[in-house]
This record gives sequence, structure tokens and C-alpha cells, in this order.
Amino acid sequence: MPYVCLFLLGAAFVLIQCLVGGTRLLYSLPAYGLLALASLSTLTFLRRPNIFARLSSLLAMALCFTYLAIRALCSPIAYLARPDLFSILGCLMVYLLVACHLPKTAHRLTIVGVLLAIAGAEVFVGLVQFYRDGNFMPFDFQRGPAGYWASGMFISHNHFSGYLEMVGLMALSIALWAKTRAWVRVFMAYCAVVCYVGVVIAGSRGGYLSAFCSLVVFAVLSLYVAAHTGRDKAVLGSVLTAAALGVGALIAVQLMSQSAELNQKIQKIAMPDIRTPLWEAGWDQFHTKPSVGTGAGTHLYYGRLFRRPDVETDPVHTHNDYLELLAEYGVLGALLMLVFVAVHAAGGLSSVKWISDGMTLTHEHGNTDVALQIGALSGIMALLVHSLVDFNLHIPGNALVCAFLFAILANPGVEKPGTPEVKKRVAGGFRYAAPVLGVGLLGMGLFQTVQVWRAGLPLTARGTWTLAMVLPRFPGEYYAEEARVALRDGDFQKARELAAAGIRYETTNPNLYFYLGEANRGLALPMRRPGLRNLRRERFEEAENAYQAGLRQFPHDIQLLLRLGQCLDTEERFEEAEPFYLDAVKSDPNLSIVHVFYGAHLEKAGRASEAEAEFQRANELHHHNIEPLMLELRGH
Repeated sequence: MPYVCLFLLGAAFVLIQCLVGGTRLLYSLPAYGLLALASLSTLTFLRRPNIFARLSSLLAMALCFTYLAIRALCSPIAYLARPDLFSILGCLMVYLLVACHLPKTAHRLTIVGVLLAIAGAEVFVGLVQFYRDGNFMPFDFQRGPAGYWASGMFISHNHFSGYLEMVGLMALSIALWAKTRAWVRVFMAYCAVVCYVGVVIAGSRGGYLSAFCSLVVFAVLSLYVAAHTGRDKAVLGSVLTAAALGVGALIAVQLMSQSAELNQKIQKIAMPDIRTPLWEAGWDQFHTKPSVGTGAGTHLYYGRLFRRPDVETDPVHTHNDYLELLAEYGVLGALLMLVFVAVHAAGGLSSVKWISDGMTLTHEHGNTDVALQIGALSGIMALLVHSLVDFNLHIPGNALVCAFLFAILANPGVEKPGTPEVKKRVAGGFRYAAPVLGVGLLGMGLFQTVQVWRAGLPLTARGTWTLAMVLPRFPGEYYAEEARVALRDGDFQKARELAAAGIRYETTNPNLYFYLGEANRGLALPMRRPGLRNLRRERFEEAENAYQAGLRQFPHDIQLLLRLGQCLDTEERFEEAEPFYLDAVKSDPNLSIVHVFYGAHLEKAGRASEAEAEFQRANELHHHNIEPLMLELRGH
């Protein structure tokens, strides 16, 4: 039944948004599991007649995403590539479900309704953060220091804004163009206003830019359809579009006038920020392997290697999805993605034109299919513009919504007259891809579950997380996150047990080895009494072994390198520690903390003049006071 598929698809959107947009692989895997079940459910109505998606769009999708998946599988560090790989699979499942199995307008409106309900919850949380409690997050999550900028259930206000831009435009398009009752139009207009209020209180400069550009695209498309379907509609469309833009502007001005922080954010729009040095590092990364890129997830390493001194945080992403695509997947990946976007945009514009022609012939005053096309085109434009300055496409929750919009463009829900039967048959063959992906993902989980049972390991977790333990890679991710939280809270014994348990399920995750090493090191440091000397040495040896194991998975990780060096320094094995510090300096030469650690090592090894030079270098690189860290590492 398509209703089961529709329910599971909607549930996947809800779940991933509630779990911070799936920012970590742990929080996106449950949604991918639901998508796999939805894909499998299509077998129950696979043979029914369907409205076929546009063949050119399907072929562009197949070429682009096949290359991306293969490149992710061939990346040098499998663990770093894993989030990209699963995100690709998740987006493919959403795309295929909507384009090939759920073409009816009612199905798509149901999903839009789910996305708008999520948007309402997001904005509610954002208003609490903006007006009352900047640290508020539902479901016991925590976000970093962000002042009172609203981020909703996301960690970052940029991603919060990116979601609302896409969904708000769908609501606005339905309010203006859908063939529906008046109260539905009014409600959709209200939903659009709520979304743009969220964009304003997010304080994202990229969000402001993309919201403006996408509203301009929406206005142009709306005026085209209005003019195409009659003079009176042109006047009405002009008035309503101008009114929507005007109301949005008035709300934004009103909110900004009441908020000193929003005023400051507006004043900084044209000012340079940390993105510029991040882009420079990404461009350097691209030049190392321009044709096919360095591999999925590798910016974590290359961003450190090419770090500019102005960048003090860990450069996980470039804050530019296009540059990161170019650097990690090469010119080939960028060209295939360009073809994918261009083919779908051209298809969407074509659909707007011929559906409008039909509206003219039948004297219709609205058409829901054209509303969905305009909303999808405008929503995609919002994300494309925002991706110039952020990494929304690396947030699975937003990437899945984007896949939904592209699927609407691939299959407008009504068949274009004159489509050759050959194209229909070939396009119909793509209906089998969704259940194949679903079987593949669930099959990986089943294979893993059998292995775990044979090893005598339990598949239990805290609360409802137990239901997800059968998903591929989930047990290792679950224990890694639990160990990280235990370390954050200072419970080293619990962290040691959790990390060790995680390694029994997952041997390729370098974070598990790092957490195990940190837990053992944290237990060893307080053991200073003579009677605990042997136990202290044993814990340090366990920490050393854990760091070594982690480096076998991720040889250039500076955290593992520095901590291993510290462990060896504790046992006065300075010559053995030296290569690890040098590797850390080589892997991240412009990070001041690396030079502080190396300087402390040199001082302990009796090389005072060299140590002083490293401390001086650290002071030159750092823009704040790092004296406390120096004193801590020097034992003062």
C-alpha cells in the first residue's frame, strides 16, 4: 500500500529533524532505516500503473549519484567517508520514492504538510532560544555557544535557516497557486510567514541572502505563470507577490529594530569572516588531486594541513558545499552534479510552462501541480545560494528535503503529452531501484546482526535506541557517542567500558580508540601513590595501545598523535614520542595548540631552547591567551 510507504517516509523526515537534523551518523541512521523500510514497502504496489518520471532527470541522477557513491567507497579513510555514503543512499531513496512511486499530488502535499509541521516545531524551539533561553534544546541535546541566535532542533542557526527557506517557499507557492479552498490558502500563507520569522531570528547572513534570492526567483516564476494564464491573474499575482515580500520585510524590520544582536548581524553582512581562510584551504585541497578529488570526508585532514592561522576551530567543512564537492570528488564530481542540477532545473521550468499552457486552455485559476513546481524550483534556489557560504547539503536532514524537491521536478505528477513509449518503459525500470536500495541497506544490517549474535554480543541499548541496534554500523556509533558523553562528564571508568564495548562491534572507528585511550589516561593521571604505580603504568599502556590502534585507522589524526606522545612522555620515552609530535606538527602546522604540546615535550626532554621556540611560535599563531594551557602542560 502506498500509504505505508508515505507514512514511513514522513516518519523518517520527523525523526531525523528531531535528532538534530542527523548531524552525526548516529542520529541519521534511524531515519535511513525507515527509508529502507519505505523502499521495501514499494514491492506491494510496484506493478500498479504510475505516472513516469522524466527519463533525462533519472539518467542524470543515476550518473551523478553512482559516481559519488563509488568515490565515497574508494576514499582513503573509510570511516570519514561513511556519513557521505549513507547520506547519498538516503537521498537516493527519498528521490526514488517520490519520483517513481509517489507521483500523486495528494501524496506530495502530505509530505509538504509533514515538513511544515516540523517547521512549526523548529520555529517554536527557535523562539524559546531567541527570547528566553539560548541554551534550550529538546530531547536532552546540547549545542555550542551561539548566544540567542535561534537554531531550532538543529545545532547551527545556519542549518535551521536552510531548512525553513526551502519549506517556507513550498507553503508560499501553495498559498498563491494551488487549486484549493480559501482557508487552506490562508493557512499556508501563515505557515510561510512563520518560516520566514524563523529565518529572521536565526541571524544567518547566508540565510538572509538565500531567502532574498529565492523569493526573487519565486516572484519571477509566479509573474510568468500569472501573465501566461491571463491579464487578471498577472495583476493578482503581482499584488500577492509584492504583498508577501512586503509583509516579510516589515516583520524582519520590526524584529530587527527590537534586537541589538540582529542589528549587529546586519551590519556584519559585508564584513569578512572565518569563511575566507576556510575556502582558501579547500582550494589548496582541490589542487592536490583535481580530477577525482581527495575522497569523501578528507577535508577533516586537508583542512588541518592547509589551515590558515586565523582558523582556530577544527575545519570539518569548508562552509561552501561546491568547493567541498570539488575538493573531495574532483572536477568529475562537480560536472556530474552540475548536469544533475541543470537537467532538473530545465525540466522544472518546462513543466511550469506546459502546465501553465493547460491552465490557459481550461481557464483555471490555480493548479496544485504548478504550485509544487514553483515551490520546488524556488526552494532549491534557496539551498543552492545558501550552499555558497555554508554546508547545508552535508546536514542529512536538509539534504533529504532537497532530494524531495528534486524528485518533484523529476516527476511533476502529470504526464506530458507526446512522451514516447520507449522513454516511459525505460523510466519505469527505475521503480525497481528503490526496493533494491532498501534491501541492500537492510541486508547490511541483517548480516551485521547475524555476526553480532554469533559473537555472543548483546543488541541492547538505552531506551528506544535498542530498536536501531540492527541497523548497519549503528552499535559502534551508539557506544562511541555514549563514551564521548561519559568523557565529557568526567566519568572515565564508564567511558572506558563503553569504548571497549563499542570496539567489539566496530573496529574501524578511530574515535572509539581515542575515547578508550582518553578514559585510560584519565584514570591513570590521579594514581600518584606508590601502591598504585603498577596500575598506573598498566592504564597508560592501555591508553598507548588504544591510540596506536586509532592511528592505524586514521594515521593523520592530531588528537591521537598528541595524546600518544603525551603517554610516552609520561614514561620518559622521549625519543619514541618525538616522531608522533613531529607528525602532528606536519599534519596541522598552523594550529597553536600543536606547538604548545610539542614545546612541552621538548622541555621535558631537556631541550629548553627548542621548547621556547615552539612556545613562541604558538603565541604568534594564537589570537588569545594560551598561557594557562602552557602552564598546565609544563606541570606548573
